[in-house]
Amino acid sequence: MWVTRVSINNPVFATMVMVGIVVLGLFSYARLRVEQMPDVSLPFVDIETAYPGASPEVVESDVSKPIEYAVNTVSGVKRIYSNSREGRSQVFVEFRLGTEVTRAIQDARDKIALVRPNFPRDVKDPQVIRVEIEDNRPTISLAVLSPTVELRELTSLTDQTIVKAIENIPGVAQVIVNGRVTRQILIQIKPSALTSLGIGVDQVMTAVQNANQDVPAGRITRGHNDSIVRVEGKIKDPAQFSRIIVAQQGGGPVYLSQVADVIDGEKELDSISRINGRPSITIDIRKAQDANIIETGRGVREAIESLKARLPQDVEVRLVYSQADQVEASVAQVKATIVEGALLTVLIVFLFLHSWRSTIITGLTLPIAVIATFIALYAFGFTLNMMTLRRDRRAREHRAPPGEGQDASCGGARRHRRDRARGHGHHLRHCRGVRADRVHEGHRRPVLLPVRLDSSGRRAGVSVRQFHARSDALLGLARSRGLALFARALARPLHGSRRT
Repeated sequence: MWVTRVSINNPVFATMVMVGIVVLGLFSYARLRVEQMPDVSLPFVDIETAYPGASPEVVESDVSKPIEYAVNTVSGVKRIYSNSREGRSQVFVEFRLGTEVTRAIQDARDKIALVRPNFPRDVKDPQVIRVEIEDNRPTISLAVLSPTVELRELTSLTDQTIVKAIENIPGVAQVIVNGRVTRQILIQIKPSALTSLGIGVDQVMTAVQNANQDVPAGRITRGHNDSIVRVEGKIKDPAQFSRIIVAQQGGGPVYLSQVADVIDGEKELDSISRINGRPSITIDIRKAQDANIIETGRGVREAIESLKARLPQDVEVRLVYSQADQVEASVAQVKATIVEGALLTVLIVFLFLHSWRSTIITGLTLPIAVIATFIALYAFGFTLNMMTLRRDRRAREHRAPPGEGQDASCGGARRHRRDRARGHGHHLRHCRGVRADRVHEGHRRPVLLPVRLDSSGRRAGVSVRQFHARSDALLGLARSRGLALFARALARPLHGSRRT
């Protein structure tokens, strides 16, 4: 081949090319993202719309069909499926392969915005969601627990300190808090008091809303500086709710405490979290799609260590689950398997050929070939995941038994012919260029086929239990093991042997 010819005639050029491949490969490897599975972009979009209290027929006619007609005009649409049930509409849009899903989602949102004013008043805003193949499990789960601090205080500490620190970590896309206990001021109306005073519930609601809000008071301009003025009116102390004036009767005010009970309580729980039977707050962290899962995991660990100095001593932030650790362990295991396979290949080459030169060549070829694949992975936007690493490993496992034998046997045959050519006075460069096709016609045969040839280069073969091999090759292997009787038997012409 021309590559072989150029490499032999220009050894310095060939060496520099290999060095360049190694440098580019290591550069690409350092920038490859590590994931558990490869990124798969599915051309599907899910449009969900809530219509509380509506029957399936009304949802279909008022919501699903208008969305179908609007989305059908988006470029690249292949199929549209819709599911209308009580109080909810779901429209599933499939795009053709090769369609840029991000742009298609934006086009779908624009089309839906045009028909949104025609929906009934109670219809909620449609949610356009991209369908992902990623696992719904969080990337990392944390638990916040304390033996002395109440869950309500622990929730406030989590929202104000821990969540804000985690959201600033590069690669974090979403932080979900479960098991939180939120403070809530409950106002329980006294119906008998309202009836006796002639006050309606709407008056109480209006009075509470007006008393518990920040009011903008305009703007003050001084030279080139503009200042916005706002009057803070939100109530911070629950006792202040009791002094809200609800109405004026008999020349005096009617306070909220006269018509209602004000209770400093807690919001109804929508989730409960426990760690080993202890109530706690759990934090589920999901990474961004283009983020490195291992780097994100390391960032979360560093944030946990830095939070220890800012949190009370009796508050513990515990790492419950980390997908990054599993991915890192799996990738490390696959890497170790590849290294073990390479070392075994080099060892087998040395045991069969008994040549340090061939062993060194094989030992250099294997890592260079693997490093070169990182260039293609980085250039085409692939990630370092179980599929890409497993493909490399499976390729090695599939080729290892015949490949090692082929490389060793062909290399041995080439060196044998090269040495004989040098004995006839040929130049070393010519000897190196002996064409490999002289031995490639038997490359599918077992390892013993071209290990050794006789002095004249004849190819007289014998068939021993379906294994095609040279008699001198078996003789050399038998002598190396001290089987003299078997060696003498193989040196004689065998009855029924096949000759070429």
